[in-house]
Amino acid sequence: MVFDGRPSTGCYACRQRKVKCDDKRPNCTRCERAGRVCPGYRDPFERILRDQTSSVVNRRGTRGIPGTSKRQARTQESAAAKQDASSTAIVVKVPPPLAQHIEERAQCHFIANYIWDSPTAGSGINEYFGSLIREDSSGTFKKAMEACALASLSAQVGGGHSLRVKVMELYGQALSMAALDIQDPERNKRDDTLGAVLLFGLIDNLIPSDSSIYQPAKHIFAAVDLVRLRGYAQLQTARGRSMFNRVKLAMLRLLGMSNGEAPPDHAFWDQPGVLRWRHDFDSLMWDSMFLQSRVNNVLKHTPRSADNAHLVLNKMRECQEALRKLKEWNDRDYSPELFKMEPVAWVHTVPDVDLETSPVYPGPIYAVSCFSSAVARQSGWVVALTLHIHVIRCTAWLCYPNDYRTTPEYISSSQQCAEMIVDIIGTTPYMLGWFQQQQQKKFIPADMQLPRFLCGNDRHPTYLGGDLICWVLGAIVLNDFSTNSQRLWARARLRHIYQTCGLHQARTQSELTFRDPSMRIAMDLENMVPAEGPALSHSTAFPESGWNFRAQR
Repeated sequence: MVFDGRPSTGCYACRQRKVKCDDKRPNCTRCERAGRVCPGYRDPFERILRDQTSSVVNRRGTRGIPGTSKRQARTQESAAAKQDASSTAIVVKVPPPLAQHIEERAQCHFIANYIWDSPTAGSGINEYFGSLIREDSSGTFKKAMEACALASLSAQVGGGHSLRVKVMELYGQALSMAALDIQDPERNKRDDTLGAVLLFGLIDNLIPSDSSIYQPAKHIFAAVDLVRLRGYAQLQTARGRSMFNRVKLAMLRLLGMSNGEAPPDHAFWDQPGVLRWRHDFDSLMWDSMFLQSRVNNVLKHTPRSADNAHLVLNKMRECQEALRKLKEWNDRDYSPELFKMEPVAWVHTVPDVDLETSPVYPGPIYAVSCFSSAVARQSGWVVALTLHIHVIRCTAWLCYPNDYRTTPEYISSSQQCAEMIVDIIGTTPYMLGWFQQQQQKKFIPADMQLPRFLCGNDRHPTYLGGDLICWVLGAIVLNDFSTNSQRLWARARLRHIYQTCGLHQARTQSELTFRDPSMRIAMDLENMVPAEGPALSHSTAFPESGWNFRAQR
């Protein structure tokens, strides 16, 4: 057995059909367009070991010998052919590679793209799924994992109608089994039951039944109820603490997107974590959600009168104080190996025609020392954008009918929001795997780590990063202080996430047309409760509180 010529590197399907393959990994373009699962590629060792006869051996041996004429070569080949005909040829067959079952391949795809493990305790994301899979947990979690893994694989490579039907069948079975587990007083406190409910939220994102960005909300609230039911006992294990923090983060993000009211059991959720920066961040997020719900209630139900102006003014001051604490948290010097962020590159310009396909936007590009801290920083910026919106809403309520855009509060908030949007855009390439490309690794300092997944390679970490960054890019699309080019680039990144990962939430976020705070202020003024007592005049000032309407030129 010898090497004779360049072997084909195409996938099994293209080689069988005798068509050219583009060798795209993990699935070639022809298989993706045909809507079938690509069977994969041959091992390099298999490509160079092929069955050959002695005539091929002799022909290969005479080609590279200097001074060998064509006639001598033909004579040697003819003699070798006669020798092969007179002797019994021994054929050694190379066995075909083991075929991987679609369910096994789907599970490997999920583990490699949605579970990020960190060497530092308490800073991983979805790492508890790995231990639940290794334990071969109950049938409910196993069924939910099969449905979620197939859904993630189908969303990325296709698979046709039959695979989607299989996903929905498994999903329905898992939901029925989970309903029974939740009603059982013993099984509803187990980790695998909570893990199955968390998987349901991801399945709804991969194969949604409608186009709402709040589609996974019902499963998030179900997970919140299970965490409350499990009580403080779940915090005694590392996996229980990890699942507790994951549910809390999902709940806070959902409340931030929906402007909903924070639940009253603040003390239960405010548990000391392993890492100080994460505990401080969770406390700030929780306080901000409470403040957001109080501002909404005041502006919605309070008549606009002189007596109530101080109430709105106090809410505006509370928002400004929360912004100050968030800035202190962002600037605080926590452990550098976990919380370091620094600019490592600068993009001077990107042509407008390439802006929708460019992975970077003109400006700074940041590298972060830890994937979890990058998620926390971006979440903190989005919460700060929301608080600035509430400051402007209170200002518009106080200075109506004057233009709120001439007040110093608006000018200060607009400048700070523009700076935070630049920071969010600068960390987006890190979240979507730009530094994983070989030519970009030179920008990463030696003391910073790239996103590391539980198995597989790290060349395409856009799945988990894309899932976590959807609502962040959506905040850029909605914000009034984003430029048109920034909004165009953010929409393009969301479409890229949808096309790459199959996350339907990203497509929904890219199609949003709402504008914050301008449209929200218009709704506040339209639904303003009329005053029963003395009305608030546009010239009303509050010198004792240090605030009055001052138009800025």
